[in-house]
Amino acid sequence: MVYSFTRSIVQILEELRVYIPQSLRDAIMNEFHDQPLAGHSGKKKTYLKLRDTCYFPYMRKYIFKYVSTCDRCQKFNYKNALPAGRLIPIVSNYPNEIVTLDLLGPYPASRPERCRFILVITDHFTKWSELMPLRKASAQVIAKALFENYISRYGAPISLISDYGPQFISDVFEHLSHKLDIKHIKTVTYRPQTNLTERVNRTLVQMITSFAEENHDNWDRFLHEFSFWLRKAVNETTGKTPAVNYS
Repeated sequence: MVYSFTRSIVQILEELRVYIPQSLRDAIMNEFHDQPLAGHSGKKKTYLKLRDTCYFPYMRKYIFKYVSTCDRCQKFNYKNALPAGRLIPIVSNYPNEIVTLDLLGPYPASRPERCRFILVITDHFTKWSELMPLRKASAQVIAKALFENYISRYGAPISLISDYGPQFISDVFEHLSHKLDIKHIKTVTYRPQTNLTERVNRTLVQMITSFAEENHDNWDRFLHEFSFWLRKAVNETTGKTPAVNYS
């Protein structure tokens, strides 16, 4: 009888949590969501962390509203869309068979190069990426950068994937593709997942944002370092780094 009573008391004590008054709720949310150790977690993760340590009325509703209105979360967190229907996957069997490319910008003109755009080219098989800062985003400039900085080094790919940007469907770009016998494939509207470079862009934009901070005219300062990181990071799909020797 005494043992059962003692055990019940222990269980009750284990379930007791600290009550947070209204005056301290913003402070506790700052600690459990806004600080680096909290990492601006999502609504559910933040709630689960707080649920085991403290309590206040309508706690779940308060936390969900706080996280949903967080300025940094609104700017930098990605919204995972509902899964799409079945699509035919794009399969590459060897390096330089399929190459994807996209354009980032315009950004504030950098100093002293005065660049405003980045041409990002990615090999679909190895995931190797090339980052090319550009002053202008005309069809001539992009076609020249593609030929001189990629094709002249690695050879012409079998297929090239891009979106329907005016530079990529111009006569200049189509002439280059026809001359080098490259099959130019355009992505379906509103389906950027077809273009592997779009995923590289997402990572690259985060890196530029992290290091540019308030000085927006030096955003291209670390592009070589970013290229190195992208090529040395292990890809989740292949389980290898893009820099590994596939030969």
